[in-house]
Amino acid sequence: MKPWIEAWQQCLKQEQACILVTQAAARGSVPQHCGAKLIVTRTSQWGTIGGGQLEFHALQQARDALADPQAQVSWTENCNLGARVGQCCGGEVRLVYQKMDRTDPALDQLWFCLTEAESHQGLLLSLLEPRGRVPQVIEKPALIAGLSGETFTGVSQFLQNPHRQVLLFTEQGQHWMLEKLANDAPNLLLFGAGHVGQAVARALAPLAFKVNWVDSRFDEMVGADFKDIRFVQSGDPLYEVNQAPAGAWYLVMTHDHAQDFDIVQAILKRSDFYHLGMIGSETKRRRFHRRLLARGFTTEQLSRMQCPIGISGIHSKQPEAIAVSVAADLLRRRERQWLNCSENLLRSDGVACRGAQRT
Repeated sequence: MKPWIEAWQQCLKQEQACILVTQAAARGSVPQHCGAKLIVTRTSQWGTIGGGQLEFHALQQARDALADPQAQVSWTENCNLGARVGQCCGGEVRLVYQKMDRTDPALDQLWFCLTEAESHQGLLLSLLEPRGRVPQVIEKPALIAGLSGETFTGVSQFLQNPHRQVLLFTEQGQHWMLEKLANDAPNLLLFGAGHVGQAVARALAPLAFKVNWVDSRFDEMVGADFKDIRFVQSGDPLYEVNQAPAGAWYLVMTHDHAQDFDIVQAILKRSDFYHLGMIGSETKRRRFHRRLLARGFTTEQLSRMQCPIGISGIHSKQPEAIAVSVAADLLRRRERQWLNCSENLLRSDGVACRGAQRT
């Protein structure tokens, strides 16, 4: 389940009502990605839409609405970051505000559906109108069956693009927001629970990766309380490689060079991975290359293996420094994935959504 859903549930356990603020579209330079969430109650907040004056403005709007029983339940707002809120980013965002009250009986059904939705790629559909209603979880076939023409094309393009998380669209005069519920973070297998492995796990835990930490030495991992990391105690790392999904990311840093070689060889044989990094020096890389070439791998295949790992220019051997370097490199590679997809403009794929707006 996405972190914002859990935070939303926790907020409504503690407070009577909250407002979900979603950055639903953007143009130009903005401080957060589309799909970013800010959850606001009368006394607390969770998440961020980028901080600064934009977030301060959104917090004020949300808390004013929470204090006003006559306030709209759902509305959208276009914010020019330069002219409207005085931020030097200069871009423009569209924010969606949705007020939720824990006394609404429809929420119980929504919580149940959200729990089930992630496993089968469910979608969250919200009707954006002043009187509002609790969002609904919907499956792709049911969604697209009722769409036509331009809207069908825009929604279909959105669903096919794995890097886009939210879409605004208009259908038959009604304005909607569609969000993907499946966690889009890439699967990352981290082999090795030594000093560097522990530091890397600690650095990656809060970032947008599904980290599977693999080692036979469970005692090395059991003391590390990382909520968002899956611990895999395994004496057969090759089995874990073979069971990994296509497009996975791999970091190899075990206590045994021979085991590193076997793991790397198994990953290269798969060929469907997104990234492969192995800890080591240039000397280790050259030795592995010679052995792998002798086993039939091509130079092109071996070019996909990164060793040494991390960003260039950092030579410290301190585990925490290596971890920061590795995390920075992975984030940069992740950003390249995002840059390969089209910008989520205010007119997403030609499908306009004006919605109930405050000016």
